[in-house]
Amino acid sequence: MGFLREYEALSSADARRALLFQWMNQRRHELYAELREFAPVFSTPDFFLVTRYEDARRILEDSQCFKVRAYPTSGNIVLGKDREDGHDADRKVLSRLFPKKDYKRIRDIAAKKAQELIDVASGKGGALQAVV
Repeated sequence: MGFLREYEALSSADARRALLFQWMNQRRHELYAELREFAPVFSTPDFFLVTRYEDARRILEDSQCFKVRAYPTSGNIVLGKDREDGHDADRKVLSRLFPKKDYKRIRDIAAKKAQELIDVASGKGGALQAVV
């Protein structure tokens, strides 16, 4: 347990926040693996990190009880918005950018790139730059 031990040793909220963001940006795979095992719902003074797939899926599907906020360092993205924050309107605009006839090709390109990143992460390929 590297991150949690470091985090708990700090008493300042600012120092804890800085450490968390450092791990999120530089060692995210280690961070999330540790949190999934030892703190699957990790609470900070600013937000919660939910690290297990089934838990996250339930939250994302229940917009009445849970608000969706973007990954703290990801900026303003469609997937980080609730319906009332403009998710549906933004998605509608984005869907108009691509003709329906291109959806399969776009999906195939995304699937190929995802598989390449998975292969690299699992040791079957070259160096992994970043997967968020």
